[in-house]
Amino acid sequence: MRRLLLLTLVVLLAPAAASAASVLIIYDVTGNDTPTLQSALTSGGHSVTLSSVSESTWSGSSPSPWGFDVVIHLNGETYSSSMPVAGQNELVSYVQGGGGFIHFEWNAYQVGSGGGMAAMEPITLLERSDGDTINFTLYDVATEASHPILANVPSSFALPTAGINEHSARTFSTDPATVLMTDNYGNDAVVIREYMAGRVVGFHHAGNYGGYGPFGDPNMQQLIVDAVNWAAGDCDGDDDGWESTSCGGGDCDDSDWTIYPGATEVCDGADNDCDGSTDDVDLDGDGWSGCTDDCDDSSWSVYPGAAEVCDGLDNDCNGHQDDGFPDSDFDGDADSDEPH
Repeated sequence: MRRLLLLTLVVLLAPAAASAASVLIIYDVTGNDTPTLQSALTSGGHSVTLSSVSESTWSGSSPSPWGFDVVIHLNGETYSSSMPVAGQNELVSYVQGGGGFIHFEWNAYQVGSGGGMAAMEPITLLERSDGDTINFTLYDVATEASHPILANVPSSFALPTAGINEHSARTFSTDPATVLMTDNYGNDAVVIREYMAGRVVGFHHAGNYGGYGPFGDPNMQQLIVDAVNWAAGDCDGDDDGWESTSCGGGDCDDSDWTIYPGATEVCDGADNDCDGSTDDVDLDGDGWSGCTDDCDDSSWSVYPGAAEVCDGLDNDCNGHQDDGFPDSDFDGDADSDEPH
């Protein structure tokens, strides 16, 4: 009974495993490429909710962003009418408080020359001087190639015709933005910013604008799925203090709080210490794992292939003690009672 109570206590106190990100899409239209984006995110393991009103009438509720890990703002088809200021302010506060936010080209237009969304400047990562509708190719910025958002896509890939922003990343005096990808025309294309407690990702393509289909491209889908992973900020899902490898950290299994760099390796088939090897337990320091090969991991002189000596042990781990030594006392067992 005592053992059962202790096991129950361990289960109750153990941190919960990481869950999929919850995503709110504040839509421009419910048609065009919006269902494609929603489907890609769902296939990527995230739960997705569409706002109950269009972005041009969303004022911070319907629903509130605070119940979600990441908000995606689409305004390619409604760029001529701005989100209400109350909604803009709510999104900025949401990011400041730890939320993730993803935007596309038309935010740069409306914060800048298009007017009407100046309140969203802190979470709009691209400047705008002009735009174009054209096919384009994205390239990793070499120094950012290891970023988790880029981990699952080619270092360069072409996209079908879409509207794009022609300019560079916005400059901030604090919490600077970082460019992850550029395009073949010299424009900054994928930009991130860790702003106060939250994370923002900006894409330079225009989403649903004009009925074009950038969300239908598999590489762009993967890029957005991984952008959600990063923006969600749940890089320590098991609460063991280590960020997961998907977020650029060292935790090789962020669903298990006993697994992290430097953890004690045990014989359970897992890579507990995240060194790339499973069950590499060597308590006696003889270079052999006590989980698989070493038949006595408490003695450094016992391991496969060790020299057998007359000590009552199976030094070479072949299943026989003191084999190769004579049975001089005729007890039928060549063991340590034999004279040396």
